[in-house]
Amino acid sequence: MMDTMNSAGKQRVQLRASVLRQVAAQRNLSLGDVAIDAGIDPAHFSAILNGKRPAGPGVRRRLCRALKLSFDDLFEITPEREAV
Repeated sequence: MMDTMNSAGKQRVQLRASVLRQVAAQRNLSLGDVAIDAGIDPAHFSAILNGKRPAGPGVRRRLCRALKLSFDDLFEITPEREAV
């Protein structure tokens, strides 16, 4: 959920948690295994999966590498909702 600016306004990068969970299940990996394989603290990883913490660039890179998936497989860029 990292904020970025471009000509269209603020955007955020969101983990496709359902995709990550599905891939882990297909590979018989626990979410803890994924965290360890990616070198991410399991508690931090849990917070990312539950949308409580953003996945920074380093975490995003490590997850893609550990699961051998592309950025587009695991993440989506969405417009940030403006507060009303």
